[in-house]
Amino acid sequence: MERLIFLVVLFCCCLRTGAAQEGLPLDQRLRLAQYELEWWPPTAAAYRFVKPAVNSFQPVDFAVQIRKEDLQIRYLLVPVVDVDDERSDIPQIQAATLAMHLADNEEDSYISTHQLDPGLLDSVYHADWGETYFFHPKPGFSTAKNCQLLAIFREGVAMAYIMLLFDEAPLTLPEHTRTLRFWKRKLKN
Repeated sequence: MERLIFLVVLFCCCLRTGAAQEGLPLDQRLRLAQYELEWWPPTAAAYRFVKPAVNSFQPVDFAVQIRKEDLQIRYLLVPVVDVDDERSDIPQIQAATLAMHLADNEEDSYISTHQLDPGLLDSVYHADWGETYFFHPKPGFSTAKNCQLLAIFREGVAMAYIMLLFDEAPLTLPEHTRTLRFWKRKLKN
């Protein structure tokens, strides 16, 4: 009975954000709702959902391809498993570990990181923490020359990663980083 109630509530949450997520498969909409996330499709260009090649190197939840801009956006959702675990409150380590895992290990490679502006973090992403990483990805992960990895975290809920893969950065790149965000926070009485 509890499971049925949970599924009904989860389905209602999906309906709440359904218009924004039109075209997203139902299983992905349910997964996003489970982690209090909503996906906004890219508006600047036509996109299509792609199934990334089976990649044991770094699996992802879903991906879109924007052919006109030669850009692929991959999404990875990682739930906070144990709220009482001290490590779940250290998103910086989790995000940096993923960036180092995906970045090329060549001698002249580098990883650049920038913490997100607190105003943007709160007003756009509705997250507690966020950081952006720039690097050249390992060939086993992508054939693209560059990767911008955006990590956003909400305490007690989930960490969400947006991976933008491209050879040359399109002018609309900042807009594409805003395609995934947490639900707006509810005011507490």
